[in-house]
Amino acid sequence: VIYNCLLDVCVSSNNFQRAEEVLEEMKTMGTIFRLDDISFNILIKASCRAKNLKKAVAFFEDMKSQGISPTIITYNSLLDTFVKAGNMEIVWKFYDAMIQDNIKADPYTYSILINGIKSSTSKGDDLNKINSLYKNLISQPEFRTDQVIYNSIIDAFIGFQDFNRALEVFNDMKKAGVKPSTITFNILIKGYGLSNQLEMAFAIFDEMEKYG
Repeated sequence: VIYNCLLDVCVSSNNFQRAEEVLEEMKTMGTIFRLDDISFNILIKASCRAKNLKKAVAFFEDMKSQGISPTIITYNSLLDTFVKAGNMEIVWKFYDAMIQDNIKADPYTYSILINGIKSSTSKGDDLNKINSLYKNLISQPEFRTDQVIYNSIIDAFIGFQDFNRALEVFNDMKKAGVKPSTITFNILIKGYGLSNQLEMAFAIFDEMEKYG
């Protein structure tokens, strides 16, 4: 705990050199001051905040080499950082590693990935990814009633101009007993409007009025 506090103090003052020295000291301490996931998460999160991607990856690899299992905090930090850096190729590598480590994605994970897909320029492969993510989501009861997740998925499909899938998700949402919000309808109306599908835009608007 003491050494983890020291690590936190070092990275908080942006002194990564001293933080690495503390890390190396901890490695020599054996069982006295055992390294744990908290130690590395402090370093990885700090590297991510500093946008030092190489350092974040180096700490991640060091973590695994020490036989310490990454946690959802580890992966979410890395995923979020590489999404913001626009490197979806690395994002999917970390996501695959997370699945291989049997770590279950949480709502924040899905939010990061969906936002990454929406801002990605490699539309072809990412359309398949959003389909896969959606299938994973609806297979998990805790996400079936999450309105924000449905809205994000619909918005992503609209971004790909895949209106059929967007409408399928919209219908799945209603079947699951999740009431569409104004945001849901706005996403659909705007999407159809920008693609000059005015009939569908007005049809969605009429449905919104029925919901009151």
